[in-house]
Amino acid sequence: MEQGAIEKEICDKAKEWAEEYGEDFLIELVGDYLHEASARVARLCQALASGDADTLTYEAHTLKSSSANLGAQTFSDLAKRFEEAGREGNLAALVDDVEVFERQFAAVKTSLEKLRSAPSEFLAQER
Repeated sequence: MEQGAIEKEICDKAKEWAEEYGEDFLIELVGDYLHEASARVARLCQALASGDADTLTYEAHTLKSSSANLGAQTFSDLAKRFEEAGREGNLAALVDDVEVFERQFAAVKTSLEKLRSAPSEFLAQER
């Protein structure tokens, strides 16, 4: 998915958070996500490499929920696919998708870092 489309997804949800709770809360929420999600992606990839379906399922489930909460719906949908494959014990189906998963997370992370560093500007941009 293109970076602009990812930013639009995130911006739409971020506007809701900012209107309801303010930009300071939004900055804190994004910071918490970035801290936690990076570690979760690393654990998920390690679980996939080692064949640990339970850990992969847990990390994918958490990433699915937290990413959707911030508007990163495309990444959330991908995490859901990983979660389902983990629940089914079909980790082999994910081997070819791990690069896509990591690239998608990197794009989400880039967008969220932009949002966190300058929320007013990020929210005001036309997408």
